[in-house]
Amino acid sequence: MAKRVAADSLDAQLEMVRRHLPVALVVNVVNSLIVTGVFATTMPETSLGLWLGSILGLSGLRATLQWRGVGRSLGHLARRLNELAAGAALSGSLWGIGLTVLFPEPLLDRLFIAFVLGGMAAGAVVTFAPALRVCLAFLGPCLLPLVARLAGEGSPIYLAMAGLLLVFGAALTGVAWLLNRWIRSNLELQAEKTELARELIEALASLERRVEECTVALRHALADKELLLREMNHRVKNSLQLVASMLSLREHLVSDPTARAHLVETQAQVESIARVHQHLYQKDEIGTVEFGHYLRDLCADLSRSLGNAQGRTIRVEAATVELPVDQAISLALIATELITNALKYAYPPGQPGTIDVCFAEDEGADRRLIVSDTGVGLRDDVEPEPGSGFGMTLVSTLVQQLRGQIRADRTTPGCRFVISVPG
Repeated sequence: MAKRVAADSLDAQLEMVRRHLPVALVVNVVNSLIVTGVFATTMPETSLGLWLGSILGLSGLRATLQWRGVGRSLGHLARRLNELAAGAALSGSLWGIGLTVLFPEPLLDRLFIAFVLGGMAAGAVVTFAPALRVCLAFLGPCLLPLVARLAGEGSPIYLAMAGLLLVFGAALTGVAWLLNRWIRSNLELQAEKTELARELIEALASLERRVEECTVALRHALADKELLLREMNHRVKNSLQLVASMLSLREHLVSDPTARAHLVETQAQVESIARVHQHLYQKDEIGTVEFGHYLRDLCADLSRSLGNAQGRTIRVEAATVELPVDQAISLALIATELITNALKYAYPPGQPGTIDVCFAEDEGADRRLIVSDTGVGLRDDVEPEPGSGFGMTLVSTLVQQLRGQIRADRTTPGCRFVISVPG
């Protein structure tokens, strides 16, 4: 992180210099033209032309180089900083050494040259303060040759001028250092914030990738689990169908009517459980059973197997309700027992009739299963309590497991069983 922050800070410093450099180069050219115009009549044309050509050529070269693409690594940025420092040093030398050595010696001319060089030095501080090395590379060659030349004259006024110019240069150096420190501290703080933001974005992106990978893995695992559960329900259904078929074969081998009736009832109960597993593997949501659809299929099968021979029909009114598997199996066995009893005993032998089956969900989310008929009704000794027969014992036990209630209404004619279970 430290290297990246340093690279970002240095890149920002060079960018500030690059933005200011075109103005500085224009001022450099304008000042050189002004100096040339001032000394055009007192200086040899060859020396003046050579100096002006050098200033213009170097300015053009620096303007060209500043638009050259530079990599953002710390090494590339350091080389770019060295190039800027070398260009600034060469430009400062052309101004400082050129004006000190080549131009006239009268005091007034020296004052003018000192004024020009001081202005160039101040402009360099404004331009190059973001990169202190570049600023110092210009200030030294620009001012020190004239300071040395003035001090070497030995005259008090020249010594005073040299001292003032030296103090001025030191003051500019101090200002450049303070500006550079302030700019660097702000740029480094900004670079640290940028780096922290970049690391945060990368961490968030990495976290998103991990979440996406985990999500995909969970989806695959869930798909595999659903496939296994679907296959398991399919095999359980086939096994229960096999048991029901074996009971049907056994029924034909038994001569005792009571035993055959028990086998038929057991077969119906096994088939009702098998039908639940069939609905489970045939639907998309394998954790629940749509009990309304299931109840209609169950009643259709019971009507074909038990009711058609005696002309008895089943009317079904069932709401669309998704039930958990355990609750669906228990209610399926309860419905099978109550509907089978109604088909067999609600009406006298040979008399047709209708059994009404209703399944609904109340506003309080309680589920109600109602089986009713208009037949002979319940005998006085039949109650929906354990001990009144295997069928009612089974029904009562299943209702208790569901934490529900069972009520038998003796209607005129017929009877009605109401099963209420909590949602």
